Amino acid sequence: MSLPRSRDLRSQSTAAAVPLSKLSQLIAIGNSSFPADLSQDELSRLQGLVRQIRRQRLLTLVAKAIAADIAKNQKNPKKDQ
Repeated sequence: MSLPRSRDLRSQSTAAAVPLSKLSQLIAIGNSSFPADLSQDELSRLQGLVRQIRRQRLLTLVAKAIAADIAKNQKNPKKDQ
């Protein structure tokens, strides 16, 4: 299932067009911005979802970098200095 593009969101009321979970994914990857037509509760929830997605993506990136570094060091161990 593909996510709607940001231009598709602009043509409709955002809250009715896309569930907050999908909208949070679009915002987290930069394909959409925070809509102006959300209630304060919906906006707070959306901000939390975006924060959670971005945090998880950052942790995954750091974990992959560490794993790659460990794998590299296991293939070519450095001599004691």
